Amino acid sequence: MADLLHIAPGERGTIRIFSVEMDASARHKILHPKPDTAPTGAALGALLGIDWIDPDHAELFDVSDLDDLGLVGFLGHGAGVSEKDLVPHRALLDGLKGTLLIVFARGFENSTEDLRPAANVTPILYLSEATTPVHFEPLKSQAFEGTLSASAPASQSPHLTVLVAILALPILALILGAVLWGLMR
Repeated sequence: MADLLHIAPGERGTIRIFSVEMDASARHKILHPKPDTAPTGAALGALLGIDWIDPDHAELFDVSDLDDLGLVGFLGHGAGVSEKDLVPHRALLDGLKGTLLIVFARGFENSTEDLRPAANVTPILYLSEATTPVHFEPLKSQAFEGTLSASAPASQSPHLTVLVAILALPILALILGAVLWGLMR
């Protein structure tokens, strides 16, 4: 439970699930605020006792909206939680009804604070998104073999070229002017 209510510095790849007692009209007001009401991010933050939750990284919905996919399917296929992490919690997740708030780590925008859920919010579960280990395979082409040659010397600074041009043009203009003056005289 402590992990669920504390946001660690630089946290990534976590998912927090909360049950929220609210009806469809209250949910609609949060998700589609009028100009004179709090924006969605502030209203979601108020549910968890903080100033802001990025609405792009949070989901507020009724479990019945998931239809045949179900919450386990949503978390596995839509949120990237591995099957092995979902198995121990399947009964709990299948039993959830009503409105849920799911917040991904990025929803907290690098906050490092403790959550203080409102009275109508119940913390349910803390999960991690599945991460695929990075595996580098050797290149199959022979083109990568050999040694790298020394890089070409750096070219002159373009600023130096512009400076030389600025200084050279008036000098050339004076020389050309003197030649023309000499011819016309």
